[in-house]
Amino acid sequence: MSKNLNPNGIAQSVTPIFIVEQKTGTNIIPIFDSSIREKRIQPHKSILLKVFVNDIPVEIENISDSGMAFASESTFIQNEHSELRIEFSGDQHLLLKGKVVWTRQINGRSLNGFQFSQEYLPEGFLEALDRTQLIKINIQDNLKIFTSLDNDFKNLTFEIKNYLEITKDSLDRLEEEILVYSENVRNSYREVIKSNFESDFVGMLKDYSKKLDAIFSKMENSEIRKYHTDFFRSQVGKYYTNNPFIGRALRKPRGYSGDFEMMNQIYRDNFEGRTFFEMLMHKYGINESSSLSVKYRRKYFVNHILEFSSKHSVFNVCSVACGPAKEVVDFLNIISVPDSEKYNFYLLDQDIEALLSAKRNIYEVIMRRGLKTKVEFLPVSVKDVLEGSPDIKKLSHIGFHFMYTAGLYDYLSQPVAKMLTTNLLSWLTPESMMIIGNFHPSNPTKTISELVADWKLIHRNDEEMLDLVQKDKVKNVRLHKDDQNIDIFLEIVV
Repeated sequence: MSKNLNPNGIAQSVTPIFIVEQKTGTNIIPIFDSSIREKRIQPHKSILLKVFVNDIPVEIENISDSGMAFASESTFIQNEHSELRIEFSGDQHLLLKGKVVWTRQINGRSLNGFQFSQEYLPEGFLEALDRTQLIKINIQDNLKIFTSLDNDFKNLTFEIKNYLEITKDSLDRLEEEILVYSENVRNSYREVIKSNFESDFVGMLKDYSKKLDAIFSKMENSEIRKYHTDFFRSQVGKYYTNNPFIGRALRKPRGYSGDFEMMNQIYRDNFEGRTFFEMLMHKYGINESSSLSVKYRRKYFVNHILEFSSKHSVFNVCSVACGPAKEVVDFLNIISVPDSEKYNFYLLDQDIEALLSAKRNIYEVIMRRGLKTKVEFLPVSVKDVLEGSPDIKKLSHIGFHFMYTAGLYDYLSQPVAKMLTTNLLSWLTPESMMIIGNFHPSNPTKTISELVADWKLIHRNDEEMLDLVQKDKVKNVRLHKDDQNIDIFLEIVV
């Protein structure tokens, strides 16, 4: 057995375990030479592990089943038989014999290598000690965190857990009982549950989310918010996220929450899920206050397009971060075939799947009704607009009469949002309008979205919305809020 120095200068044993020989004339060439080394553990700073060599306390650097490296101010004679005592868990200890095999000065410290001479540490001892000590530390840390949590938040969390647990267990038992019934009977149960439970269940959870927001929104320290978030998820996270809508918000299959399919789920407004409970949770998610605001946007934008286009013979519309563009589908379903020819829609989104979804829905209406509306679907991101690529410059020369974006600014910082607004306004013709939508801080779902799905939005108050545009560069600016006063729209006329 030979000894090599590792990158830190500490000796380590090298034992060849497989040597496959290939003869070339009289030479023997090893073509596979590997070595193994026991797992070395660096004790956690909170682990109460005391080590003595010949009754002299030493500080462990690392330890394995067959030896250890330690620091000490004392001097040890190399290759002299010594006794090692490891104390742990109060009065328990291990006694081993061995010897110091090397001593070195490394980074200003006196380090020693100690090799066991008669036996190894008990198999699995180090791993068991390491893992169990860390579990103890984790328990202690969590108990400290628990006691530091806001009592109102804790009590409300337990109340929510109790309500969801009782509801889920009751519905699961019912579902199991009717499994042997006919499909017609099971369908009847589903319909009764939908009509009998939805209103009370959704109303209860919406009330809980408002109460959570009243407590959580006052917490400004990021570490404190994280402690409360982790606690809430550990208690009720599984009840909230095992359904299509909130589950998709958490998992973010498109890389972000609030993607086009989540918008489609809101617009479908169906009971979706595998079980009665999942269906109810899904129904709650798509009928929370923020989801209702998403539904409000459709009619709001359709009305503005109709109103603003009435005096134009040609009308160019641009939707930035269009998503599924259901408002365009709604618009195309109500305009007359002759009027359809004057409209040109340009739908921009960085998500190709969102554009494809919008394209399928829009062309279905155009082909079914024989409309003459022109629609272009363009993969454009915020970065593209700000950097001004050649394709973007072509867009800027079209001359838009109406431009809007509903959910994009909820993810943009104020400086980026202001730059984007300036760039987009330059695309408009005189006497045109741009509308920017953003959630207001009064949005009661901002807390529950963050707690269960890590869905964080940038909320803006009235002043922050008005700050997005240079008022001396436009003709008129006004604010409009939805019917819940939580989604705010900045209406700009140039």
